[in-house]
Amino acid sequence: MGNERALRILLVEDEQTDAELIRRTLQRRFSIPFELVHAPDLATARQLVDTASPDLIVLDLSLPDSSGLDTFRCLHEAVADTPIVVLSGYDDEDVAADAVALGAQDYLVKSSLDAHVLTRALRFAIERAKRQALERDLEHVRNQVELMRTVQERLFPPSPLHVAGYEIAGAVHSAEAASGDYFDFIRIPDGSVGLVVGDVSGHGLGSSLLMAETHAYLQALADACTPVDEILSRCNRFIYRDCPEDHFVTLFFARLVPGQRHLEFAAAGHAAYRMGQDGCVHRLQATGLPLGLLENARIPSADAVELEPGEIVLIPTDGIQEARTSEEELFGLKRMWDVVHQCRHTPAMEIIQELCASARRFSHPRPPQDDMTAVIVKVLGDESKSATLR
Repeated sequence: MGNERALRILLVEDEQTDAELIRRTLQRRFSIPFELVHAPDLATARQLVDTASPDLIVLDLSLPDSSGLDTFRCLHEAVADTPIVVLSGYDDEDVAADAVALGAQDYLVKSSLDAHVLTRALRFAIERAKRQALERDLEHVRNQVELMRTVQERLFPPSPLHVAGYEIAGAVHSAEAASGDYFDFIRIPDGSVGLVVGDVSGHGLGSSLLMAETHAYLQALADACTPVDEILSRCNRFIYRDCPEDHFVTLFFARLVPGQRHLEFAAAGHAAYRMGQDGCVHRLQATGLPLGLLENARIPSADAVELEPGEIVLIPTDGIQEARTSEEELFGLKRMWDVVHQCRHTPAMEIIQELCASARRFSHPRPPQDDMTAVIVKVLGDESKSATLR
């Protein structure tokens, strides 16, 4: 076992002869290095549980100060995670079944006990206890991830969003339980609305935590009514201080004014697209580096874009276009825009759902390798200008 300490076994047995026999048997036949501590009654065993910290307990149910399953219950409550192998002078199948149901790793009858049975039972008890501990740890992680997923979903805004002159929707489809992708609709105090799509490098729990941090920074900065370039530049400084070296955040931040067809944006390593009624697509290029790479990097604004009725603005993460088959063929930009063009007359949310579904069908049976996220803005006609943000 190298530098690992010997296995610590607590033997709870009132018969000194039986205790000595078990000790000698283990010394001769047990292949794992061990230390054996002996307790002649339950009270002593309870004390040794605290002082000796045993890795394994061999327990006689019939003791001077306790008997039957009450003996097991009392000790098991004190050491719920320590494996216990029960020894008994009674070959009672009902008691044996009850003991195992209560948490005993095994039930051994003294009259049929031999070296092979004893050592095998102890080895199996140790292995089962290790497996059960791993399962408990895994369940704990699952619960934490589920909690993170629930919290994360609450960060995403209700969708679709109705703004005068626009129909807007967004959605995240995670590759794992927690996502590193992010979208948001931010109500800015001057009456405008900010549209955000972000993608933290990688995916999973670590990326989702950085995403939540980015969400908090953007909400606070946008509330100060600063221009979009200042929002992203300041956010970059905050993210740089907290971001691990192997992580960064691409992010597109657009600002719309209800009733106007005027789009302002700044983009940190993240592109968006416009599609006209004729199907022609124009790329809205990134204006700066991803967040978290350089502390003092500035993310300037692009020239404002004047939108036309019938246009569709798509702000995706790369999980859609980079979906790929087992042969590494990419879904790609052309397929992405073919889907948008075919669905252009359907609601914005339906376009997003079909985009993600098409990418998954394309890569099937290969599971998604990255999160898929998009915000879609449909520019409405003049009749919609009287609508209000709600």
